[in-house]
Amino acid sequence: MKRVTVFTLLSITLVVLAVAALLSGSVHLSLGEFMHGIFSGNANAREHDALLIIGQIRFPRVIGAIAIGAALGVAGALMQGLFINPLADPAFIGISAGGVLLSLLGTAIGVVEFGSLPNIAVAAIGAVIAARLIPKRLAPLPFILVGFGLGSLWSALSALIAALQGRTSAPGTSLWAMGSLSLMTWPSLLRLLPFLVMGGILAILISDKVDRLALGPRMATFMGVRTGRVKWFGLVAAALLVGSSAALSGVMTFVGLVVPNVLRPLVGSRLRALMPASALGGAILLLAADTLSRSLLSSGEVSLTLLLAIIGSPVLVLILIREKASS
Repeated sequence: MKRVTVFTLLSITLVVLAVAALLSGSVHLSLGEFMHGIFSGNANAREHDALLIIGQIRFPRVIGAIAIGAALGVAGALMQGLFINPLADPAFIGISAGGVLLSLLGTAIGVVEFGSLPNIAVAAIGAVIAARLIPKRLAPLPFILVGFGLGSLWSALSALIAALQGRTSAPGTSLWAMGSLSLMTWPSLLRLLPFLVMGGILAILISDKVDRLALGPRMATFMGVRTGRVKWFGLVAAALLVGSSAALSGVMTFVGLVVPNVLRPLVGSRLRALMPASALGGAILLLAADTLSRSLLSSGEVSLTLLLAIIGSPVLVLILIREKASS
């Protein structure tokens, strides 16, 4: 399949899904009513109330799902290139959990306020620290086990801090534990976007150099790549994308793992093509999961972490089987 076809199909799918997500929820509005309410200028009371809900609640949530899903997809492709490991999901190996831990610690001691700009910045710093603590030269299975173990430790410490502070029911605590976009608003989205833009630009700037790392450190160095600097900038880019997202949405597992691995056979391994494809794929996956999470129950929501695990766990097993067969 040609890359143009893949990108076209992904883009169309994302647009259709975004419209469906805007119209789905406890307050239902058909596409005809939606169009009439926007363009007619004389929306009835029901349409007016529904449009308010869509504009103030669903729209920022849909944009947030697209932005965070795209960030996770790009970060996943970037981390897999940096570690030369198809299992390098930034969330699954504990990078997101590290961001959440430092973010929660900052709010617990009163240094930063939940959802604030400093809170998002602290989460990005925590993600960088967590990434630096993962041993880089491991086979795929030990790599994921070590990353998962460290991520579980960061999550446990986060839960302990919340319990000691008596904040188990505070805003953001259950969100960080289960993953949710329920607190996504226009102000919080505007605070998040600069971090995602900076992380995305940095990822694009180093993408060609990251591709050369697959040739081995000696060959990459011979080709003019300063491997240590590239890996450091790559970790910073991934932390900006994943850590800042986790500050507002919690830990979203499997998006960065599933999407690049599914799209790599379709668009190739070069990051200049894989990262934008993964951005679209990640946006589609997270938006679909979020729409489903708030549509399955008549009251309340299903955990996004649960839905993403149902999708991602079989893919993880298939990747492990493929890696075992190739070795």
